Amino acid sequence: TSEVLMEHLYLNGVDEEGFQSAKAIVESTTSLLTEPDDMMNLLTMLNTHADHLYAHSLGVSTYAVMISRKVGWHSAANVYKVAMGGLLHDIGKKEIPREVLEKQRKDMSAEEVQLYETHPQRGMAILGQIPTVPSDVLEIVMQHHENCLGLGFPMRLTKRHIHPMARLIAVANDFCTMVLKGPQSLNLSPPDALQRMNVMQKDKYDGQFLTALSAVFNLPIPE
Repeated sequence: TSEVLMEHLYLNGVDEEGFQSAKAIVESTTSLLTEPDDMMNLLTMLNTHADHLYAHSLGVSTYAVMISRKVGWHSAANVYKVAMGGLLHDIGKKEIPREVLEKQRKDMSAEEVQLYETHPQRGMAILGQIPTVPSDVLEIVMQHHENCLGLGFPMRLTKRHIHPMARLIAVANDFCTMVLKGPQSLNLSPPDALQRMNVMQKDKYDGQFLTALSAVFNLPIPE
């Protein structure tokens, strides 16, 4: 976990103290999750089902923890749920064929897009069978592709109907998709990704979490 975090996360300009703290939390969360066999099997799947999936999940978890600290979420229980939700938000993709996951969305057929968009429900169903998974984490997994405009999936929820932790994870998830290696990546630098999110897509996100992500990189909020 530590090696993947150091290799894949974009750390130029990041708040070093915040990163080290988040890294420790994600490592300890991963360690706790590997104790039960059923959770260990899920994490192993993340690392083997698609080349980018584990690194992406670790990235989302790490940036989400840093965002949560910036907005003043200091409860150990809440930070743990954010870290866990980041790690497991894409677990439903284990039921999506690898050849679909390796495509950019624009190259998917209508049927493949429809299948891809079922991964939140699939993830919630998988984790719902594990008694130790908190209900807040289930909400994260189900809602991480919803957005504040009501144009996300799978339920087209508007902001007030989306769990706050899911709104936070949505920011970290889109950011990591833009900057980390993967089929959907735009290969942007963090400043360029944040510029895009703040200017072109601002209304999609909960502003407090988007502002906090800029603070993670010590960047001003783009006008």
